[in-house]
Amino acid sequence: MHNLFNVDAVLHDWLALGIAVVTAIYAFITRRDDRAAAQIVDIDGRIIHLETGMVTLKTKVDDMPSREDYHALGRQIDGLSGRIEVLVERIKPLASTMDRVQDFLAQPIQMVQQVQPADQPKPQLQSRPSRRGAP
Repeated sequence: MHNLFNVDAVLHDWLALGIAVVTAIYAFITRRDDRAAAQIVDIDGRIIHLETGMVTLKTKVDDMPSREDYHALGRQIDGLSGRIEVLVERIKPLASTMDRVQDFLAQPIQMVQQVQPADQPKPQLQSRPSRRGAP
């Protein structure tokens, strides 16, 4: 008897169809795996970049002065300001003295216009007498 359906042919067709489906599923999965692997590599690179930035930021933050350091610095600046004010008050008399000396030196020197005998020394320059009483 001849079978209407050849079992070998049907099995062969189903086997071919099964292999094709498995191959398609494998290709789909491996393609997704490749994309996922590429995304993982990209994410890994970004994580490394972020970690490097975090380490750099942490180093900078650790090197920054604290609130106490700023407070101590402010107190030192206040102390220096007071010292500078004292120095300014001490320099004011010196500045006025220097102004008087400069005014004195800016005055023209006058020659003594006297007739002197031959045995006397040549005419000398005469300036304003010293305040200390020296000749």
